[in-house]
Amino acid sequence: TTITALKGINGDTITNPIEIANRLNNHFQSVFNKNEDDELPYFIKRTEAICKYSQITLDLVKNKLSNLSVDKTVGLDGVSAYVLKNCSDSFSIPLSAIFQKSLDSGCCPKVWKNANVTPLFKNGSRLDPGNYRPISLTSVVCKVMEKILRDTMVNHLVEHSLISKNQHGFVNKKACVTNLLESIDMMSKALSDKISMDVAFIDFSKAFDMVPHKRLIYKLEAYGFTGNLLNWIKSFLHQRFQRIVMGDYVSSWLEVFSGVPQGSVLGPILFIIFVNDISDIVNHPCKMYADESKLLARLDHPLDSQMLQTDIYNIADWCNTWKMKLNLDK
Repeated sequence: TTITALKGINGDTITNPIEIANRLNNHFQSVFNKNEDDELPYFIKRTEAICKYSQITLDLVKNKLSNLSVDKTVGLDGVSAYVLKNCSDSFSIPLSAIFQKSLDSGCCPKVWKNANVTPLFKNGSRLDPGNYRPISLTSVVCKVMEKILRDTMVNHLVEHSLISKNQHGFVNKKACVTNLLESIDMMSKALSDKISMDVAFIDFSKAFDMVPHKRLIYKLEAYGFTGNLLNWIKSFLHQRFQRIVMGDYVSSWLEVFSGVPQGSVLGPILFIIFVNDISDIVNHPCKMYADESKLLARLDHPLDSQMLQTDIYNIADWCNTWKMKLNLDK
């Protein structure tokens, strides 16, 4: 995204590229959850099963390298997907050892956690820094390891039926289309039965950026993620740093205090786990697609509309408990 001008913190318009980059980075950091020192809320354990990871074999790493998309952007380590893919036989040997050592120690290398961030324009005024989304360009090597861990996590969640059936985002064999089809099916049945239906659309504000790390780790434990795998995820999330890169201009480095990195492989599945229990606190079907949800209420009874309002209150309470915010502008 080419940004030639941006509103400064005092409302003035800035045009210096480095000032624009720093303004954006400061804005992105301002939405992070920085205070999570309060007591963790009660959250019931979802399973007694423990997610077990297998040995990271040479063949597994080679397979992931061979299937890399060569158009992936290079991270700070300068290692391109093109090189990794075309030299998979050679790279799979040291990388399998590095990945195993990293996982066994529960430690994510620092260079994998530092990200060049590209500001992606969403909509509205191009002068407003709030109308840009941060996309983290991280190490391709790290993404390969993330894919291995994501597969392990997803297999555990699927095997033990831990993901809500209402979640359609980043879930195998589900998508935005399946979310829409299920919603239309419910509406069509209500229409056929000559019953009114209310729909409440729920959207989180800065959803991926605001996920509080302590609460996320707490929930991961409840879903059976423990030991070195959990320690690795903790390390992956903590002490991350980012800078804005716009052509030849870069901002200063700033620490990332919360959230799951947009542009990472693990980010989506971590977010889905974090919001998974929302469908448990509402009376009506809640069709979810990542950070967007909709409540569908058939008005079979005069009290059904009140129950829908109760559901909305419950979600608002959930946000207060888990330190998220609803986007009231939508």
